Parts: sequence; structure tokens; C-alpha cells
Amino acid sequence: MNVKSLAAALACLTVAGCADDATKKTYGDTYSLTVFAYDGETGAPIPSAALATGLALYEGVDKVQPVVLDTTLAGAAIFEDVPADYAAGNKVFPIIASVAGYQPFQGEVTFATADENEGDSLNTLPRDDLFAQVGYIQLWPVNFHAPDYTYTVVYNGKPVPNATVKFAPGDESKGFGNNTKPNVITPTSSVLVPAHFGTTDANGNVTFAGANLILGAAYTVEVLPVVFEGVQLAAKLGNAGNPVTVGSASSIPEVIELSTVDLVPGSNIYGLYVKSISNSVANQYDPANAGTLTIVFSRPVDLHATAPNQTFGVAVTGSAATFQAIPVAATLSTDKLTLTLKPNWLAAPVATDYGAYITYSDNSAFVTVVGYPEDPIYVFAELSSAAGAINGKVFVEPLQ
Repeated sequence: MNVKSLAAALACLTVAGCADDATKKTYGDTYSLTVFAYDGETGAPIPSAALATGLALYEGVDKVQPVVLDTTLAGAAIFEDVPADYAAGNKVFPIIASVAGYQPFQGEVTFATADENEGDSLNTLPRDDLFAQVGYIQLWPVNFHAPDYTYTVVYNGKPVPNATVKFAPGDESKGFGNNTKPNVITPTSSVLVPAHFGTTDANGNVTFAGANLILGAAYTVEVLPVVFEGVQLAAKLGNAGNPVTVGSASSIPEVIELSTVDLVPGSNIYGLYVKSISNSVANQYDPANAGTLTIVFSRPVDLHATAPNQTFGVAVTGSAATFQAIPVAATLSTDKLTLTLKPNWLAAPVATDYGAYITYSDNSAFVTVVGYPEDPIYVFAELSSAAGAINGKVFVEPLQ
């Protein structure tokens, strides 16, 4: 029995109700922590002698300093005599690094008190606590800072200017050190990691200066909602939503592809939808514009309906009326927002064709969003309004 256990056992003889824990065997009375430290920029080990004077572990107000682990082994120091505590619960000790030529580091190390033989009621088996641990830290040279981080925001392949980009810490609001084994020595900091905001330039680029970032902190990049070419674009997380740990490695510019916000009707990638259509009221008959269908788009389009090979289609129901060879007259307003379709009758419906109607279809005609001529969009097959799918049904005679 060691000195501590003997003293505790003697005390139990004079104190009624003393806990059995005092008589249990232990392997030792001190914790130890071996620290390996490296230069964060070069990866080279930091001189052990510098660690012996620059590292400190604190137990309350008591300061414990390490010794050189091995004079032939660079970058290693050991804390040998950290007083052990066998009470239940984990023991957390602050650790500080203040080494000449390097930025300061602070963190904490936890010694877990896990009793392997807690169920040993006869107190004959030893109780083992986790006494010896090995931790790793990286120290950054004075005046060294992270690289700049650049992001390019695009929509359908085009750069989005004037977008607000947020570069902010994720769940961890503090950070230093970028340790390789944070489960042993966890970096902490008394300085909160601030969020940074930037605005994209004409080329869709925004850069966050590395000198303003905290080494070892995890940041998430987010593009806030923005209107581009008249389309409301949704917010978007860069890095696939995964935080970026700021370190010494060169950053690779990332392209963030925006999408339309979910509230835009339909699924058109350009945010094109039908703002209004003249047949939105069911069974409506307009004698002044019989057979005419008017469609208003959410953004300017170009019309591709050149006769005779590229025209809208139309069919009549409830009438013997017929159409000309080019059955539909399609016109687009000068602002390119309103499409008007009218039938080209060869023989028009008669007044007794009660309830007769025509139905327009895309056939071979389509529109493209201004600025995106390479992507045809078929009006009736692909576009929606806030009320849902649209159709080309228009009454040419009253119901009766």
C-alpha cells in the first residue's frame, strides 16, 4: 500500500462511515503528459529545451513545467508530476505554450478517471486511472498568418456581382492551434472568432484576407439570398456545408453555384415562370379577344417561332372550323415579357358552336431566357405559374 492509501486507511479507523474507496489499490499518485510540438508552417519539431521553459500546465494556481523527454529527441517534453485525483469525474488542466518566436497557444488536457474494477466489492483488485497521455500541438511563427480564401459565386455559369458572402465560424466559436489530436490537447482561446462579410465584384469574386482569420478556427462560407437578373436566388453553403479549418496550406479558389429560391413556381433553373395567363379563370369567354391567349413571363425572353417550320400548334374542339397553313400568330412585346397567341382561321367557328374552344401547344416553338440562347424552354410543357401548371385552352364561343 502506498503512503497516500495508508494515510487514508488510518483515517478511516477514526471516522465512522468512511468510504471503502480509500482502501482500494491504485497504480500511482501522479499523472503524466508527453507533449510533441511542431512548427505549424514547416512541420519541423520545436527544440525540446524551448518547450521545457515555454510550456506550462496549471492545477489551480499551481504551475507545473515539463522536462526534456530525451536530449536526442527534438520537439518533446514531459509533465511528470501532475498530482493525481481519484475522485469521480474527469480532471481538466489548462496548458499554455509561450515559446520565443511563436504565437501563443492555450488549450486544455483531460485526464479521465475510469475505474476498471469499480465492481470489486472486496477491494482486492487494483483500480486503474488513465495516468499517462500523449498530446500533439502545432505552434505558428510570429507574424505568420493563414492564406487568403477566395470564392467565386456563379449562377448558370455567369458570375454574380454584388452578392453578400459570409465567412463565419461554425459550431466552434473559438480556436487556436489546428491540433492533430484535439481529443488529448484541445485548443481553446479567450478571443472569439468574428464573422467576416464580403461583396462579390463584377467577376463574382470575393476574397477574405488570411491576416484577419484565426489559425485553427473552422469557418463556414455562405452566400446570402440575392437577386440576379431579376431572379431571387437562394442562400447557398460553400464547401458542401462543411467547415474549412484555416491552416497553413494554400487555399484553392472555390466556385459556388447558386440556385433559384424554392418559392419560385416550377423548377426552371433560370427562375423563369408565368406571372399571369389570360385563361386563368376557368370557362371564361372574352368576345373581344376570342381565341387570344396572353402570357406574361417573370423575366425577358426571346421567341423562337419562325414560320413555316417553327410554330406553335393549335387544335379546335366543338367546331368544324379550320386553320391556315401557319395556324398560330405569335408575337412578343418590345419588353420581351408578354407573349400573345392568336389563331389564324381559314374558316372561323360559327355562332352556334356553343362552348367551342381551341388548345394551343408548343409544337416546335419555344422561348429562351435573354442572355441564355443555348437552352430552349417549351412554354406549355415546362413552365408553371403560382397556381400550378398552365394550359393553352381558350374558348372561342360562349357556353350558351
